[in-house]
Amino acid sequence: MLFRSVIEPLAVVLYALQRLPVAEGERVAILGGGGIGQLLVQAAARAGASSVVLVDPHPERRALAQRLGATRVLTPEEVAVLQEDETLRPELVFDAAGRAQAFRTALEIAAPGGRIGAIGYAGSETVAIEPSIVMRKLLDIRGVLSPTGTWDEAVDLVARGEFQTAPLVTHDLPLDDFAQGFQLTAERRDGAIRVAIHP
Repeated sequence: MLFRSVIEPLAVVLYALQRLPVAEGERVAILGGGGIGQLLVQAAARAGASSVVLVDPHPERRALAQRLGATRVLTPEEVAVLQEDETLRPELVFDAAGRAQAFRTALEIAAPGGRIGAIGYAGSETVAIEPSIVMRKLLDIRGVLSPTGTWDEAVDLVARGEFQTAPLVTHDLPLDDFAQGFQLTAERRDGAIRVAIHP
């Protein structure tokens, strides 16, 4: 169960990297420090990104991202530095936050000519954007929803220890505690990233 709980998000990340490969020396920002965000941090670092910045409101997630290879971590309130500092302004932004507002942030912080990968789930949330920002900045936007032909590679990478996955499973609960598990996940509290429930 624990193994499976990290394979699916890694397979999503691998598919995202097919659609939006990280080039060596590229500046990358990742919005959201859940399971997918933490795996994106590792993937970007492995690909040779010159900077890997993770943005997340939760201190536990920011601290983990630093251990996994992020060169810098920020709170959402600090994200303006990515627009102000040209040495940090991301050429590639992954929105893995699961919040609609993060997509707007991605549009704002991406460098001109940059690329954006929309990976987080926003459900029914909406946010106002001006399409002109996409045109003015010549942005390329790609969506990624699920693993597509990447399961076997994900299993192989985890089996070989190429990605650190154990720190992502922050809670391991019996079936009787499923309500607590869902609440931990929904509220993103107690350092929750991936909550595993055993049937």
